Amino acid sequence: MAGLSRRVSARFHFGTAGDLESGHDGDSSQKWAAQERATSYGGGRQPGDPARAAQAIIRTVDADEAPFRLLLGSDAVEIVGDELRAQIEELKAWQETSVSTDFPE
Repeated sequence: MAGLSRRVSARFHFGTAGDLESGHDGDSSQKWAAQERATSYGGGRQPGDPARAAQAIIRTVDADEAPFRLLLGSDAVEIVGDELRAQIEELKAWQETSVSTDFPE
């Protein structure tokens, strides 16, 4: 194989601290609050199972037609689905303005 031809991008919550919010102004209470938010997601009751996530990633990598983005977990599907629906509604609402910028035919 000359190189990887697939990209796996996953959004998955399974109870780890993950990325802590950055950009606080050095106030330790803000840093603590960011850490608390990152580590308390779901209170140990996250819907995602890391072992199942690993198996899903392996199946995706081995698939003939892997998805461009792989969402792992019902929460990820819901979050991204809501965002995509909102983007489609915005597209529809502003479509006339958007296409009005083309050169006249």
